[in-house]
Amino acid sequence: MKHRLYVIISCATFSILLLVACGQTEIKERLDWAVDEDDEFTAVNEEGEPVTISDYHGEVWLAYFMFTSCDTVCPMMTTNMIELQERLEAKGLKPPIVALTVDPKRDTPDVLQEYRQQHSIDPEQWDFLTGYTREEVKDLAEDFNTVLEEMTDTDQYLHGTRFYLIDQKGVIAKTYSGLQEIPFEQMVQDTKALSQ
Repeated sequence: MKHRLYVIISCATFSILLLVACGQTEIKERLDWAVDEDDEFTAVNEEGEPVTISDYHGEVWLAYFMFTSCDTVCPMMTTNMIELQERLEAKGLKPPIVALTVDPKRDTPDVLQEYRQQHSIDPEQWDFLTGYTREEVKDLAEDFNTVLEEMTDTDQYLHGTRFYLIDQKGVIAKTYSGLQEIPFEQMVQDTKALSQ
């Protein structure tokens, strides 16, 4: 009887240790926002290569909205995404990172390529997307449940400042602040959990 009790306690202890060692296995308060369900959104990246949202299916990926002439939130958001990339790499994670310009008319592939180079961004992991109309990116922003408006009397745009974690089926699993009080550790944990 004592031996049997010892085996049960040992198995229970091992199971608890295994769960702790493996870390978080699911995302709390997971969202379920499908992105481009009709597979209509087409773009090109900063290299001029054609890209669709479905090209990322099968991978966990990150996304955010920006534009290169932004003089308010975008520079800090890009800096924060670079830091997130470094933290993910330290844990052996290399999800694609997709930066969607909200100013496709001015942000040509050449302009985006120059922006990427100025920030020393890894071209293998990042895609800066353009090549669509402002209305098309506005429609896509609705899938991300975010705002996108052209501001009057200025060349700036009002857009959301969230980072998005998207699963292998093209469904947004979670959003996070991309500007202030960035939950880097939670984002790393969630990305790892989604990748398992």
